[in-house]
Amino acid sequence: MGCPFHNDVYVGVCTAYETPYVPSIRERESYCSRKDFKACPIYGTIFRRAMRSEDGSNGAMEQ
Repeated sequence: MGCPFHNDVYVGVCTAYETPYVPSIRERESYCSRKDFKACPIYGTIFRRAMRSEDGSNGAMEQ
């Protein structure tokens, strides 16, 4: 199973951001369609933003 934000129906669009993003072929092969999609820099950014909003902090949170 790949990334939940990867929509291969519409030319491989990533819906992680507010604006759709079309990842490169390399990104799709490296992140989108693999089980280790959490290594994707876009997914990591979204995850960190979500964690900050849940705990109410404003500082950068690194994994």
